[in-house]
Amino acid sequence: MRKDALTLVNARLRCAQCGETGGWKATGRPEKRQQSIIHRMRCGRCGEAVVAKAVSSHGFGKDAVMHGRKEYETLRALQHAFPQEGSYGTLVPVDYLEWPGGGMMITRWSDGMNLQHYARELDQATVGRAFEAAGGWLRKLHHSDGANHTSRPLDVEDKLEYLRETYGRILLSRQAVFGAFQLLQDAAAHIATLPAMTVRLHGDFKPANILWDGGRCTGVDIHYAAVGAVVYDLAPFLNHLWIDAGGARGSRARQRRKIAEAGFLAGYGYTGSSGILRWAQLYFALHYLGDYSRRGALRGAYAQWQLQPLVRELVQQVRNAV
Repeated sequence: MRKDALTLVNARLRCAQCGETGGWKATGRPEKRQQSIIHRMRCGRCGEAVVAKAVSSHGFGKDAVMHGRKEYETLRALQHAFPQEGSYGTLVPVDYLEWPGGGMMITRWSDGMNLQHYARELDQATVGRAFEAAGGWLRKLHHSDGANHTSRPLDVEDKLEYLRETYGRILLSRQAVFGAFQLLQDAAAHIATLPAMTVRLHGDFKPANILWDGGRCTGVDIHYAAVGAVVYDLAPFLNHLWIDAGGARGSRARQRRKIAEAGFLAGYGYTGSSGILRWAQLYFALHYLGDYSRRGALRGAYAQWQLQPLVRELVQQVRNAV
């Protein structure tokens, strides 16, 4: 895959900085992700650095190439819609190369490390600033489509029905999990009476999809297709913050996570109902737990160890909020 990707780029990509062709060199080993393979390259003439994200229908599913093309088109549209100056930005698209059964999105290199890493490493003073910047980035994205955002009730019944149909056996077979699902159902009637702001969603917003270099946030893996409640981006981010911090075990880890969460919500400027936010978090936590549990005993055991403490905390927060 490394040789094939490098050969293709050298054959078809002209450097946007110096115009050189055929001089691209790989920098580092390819990195296999869940849905793609990442290649890092540099122009041998001027040093321009790019990242090539390769997908194939054979290795990542029949829709992988279509999703890769859509991601590139989304980035191109955001170059004009999203404010790229200052503290916030998106990846800069360079080109999209496609062949039968495969595709490769090429973007300029962006400095920074993802916040999944920073969630474990930063001190308390810096972690608040980093996650506040992430919240500000998301707000910029939500307001970049120029739409007149409105409020409407959360689609609680659709979400409950999805959990029942997809993970019903798992939710019913474990007492602790069933209790959380029961609370989700009991609180739904009240949650459905509360207004929820709707926006065009990132679609996969989590700390791993924000790069931060100490002063600038760059968002990656932006879907930007579905329109839904703001909390459908906020809640997964907060849940992944818990997961990325290893369940925030230990007093220092818990304190750092609380600072990161408070910074993120302040940076976003979230003023909506805490009940809606915690309800959405509990929904996604049960979704994750069910998804892991049906993938086999080992993943199910991991889900219980990692996610059930999060479910317990969210149960208490939902009770306090509603």
